[in-house]
Amino acid sequence: MAEIDDVKVRNVMSTDVITVSPSTTLDNAIKLMGEKDISYLLVVDKENKNPIGLLNEMDIISRGLPKGKKMEEIKVEEVMTKPIITCKSDAYLVDAMRMMARHKIRRLPIVEEGKLIGILTSSDVISVVPELIEILLERSRGEGELALSPAINSLSGFCDECGEWSDNLREIDGPFICEECLINK
Repeated sequence: MAEIDDVKVRNVMSTDVITVSPSTTLDNAIKLMGEKDISYLLVVDKENKNPIGLLNEMDIISRGLPKGKKMEEIKVEEVMTKPIITCKSDAYLVDAMRMMARHKIRRLPIVEEGKLIGILTSSDVISVVPELIEILLERSRGEGELALSPAINSLSGFCDECGEWSDNLREIDGPFICEECLINK
């Protein structure tokens, strides 16, 4: 049976991502969201297709229409969320889930070499939760107690203590701390 810390983002992500360019008008973006029955669009650079922003329903609602402009005059780039946080497909699912929770995001674009290859959504994660629970239960039965691997407790990002990048952050009572700051505590 697979281990919970072996599950990679590529095994759970969606690969059918609807995208628009930054110059798409807001009315066309809303129309596309309605046609596809989705609540977000990924905004990609026209030339190399790397993700540069995300347009969701809340962007449209919270930013509203700029005074004196019509929807057909507003470009997606004017109201999209940017910059966006991305992840690689070979990242561990638990690390991606932590990243999503920490940044309070429901959609995580997946990139390889700067190019969009998929997206991990909270719905994708929820769809595998029963299997993850089963893996945890199996492990706890076999070991007598639930022991999580170090890979689950670490992730890459900026240290909340020193602000430096680390590939091995540990969550210590809320903040994520790098090894060097842990040693110096």
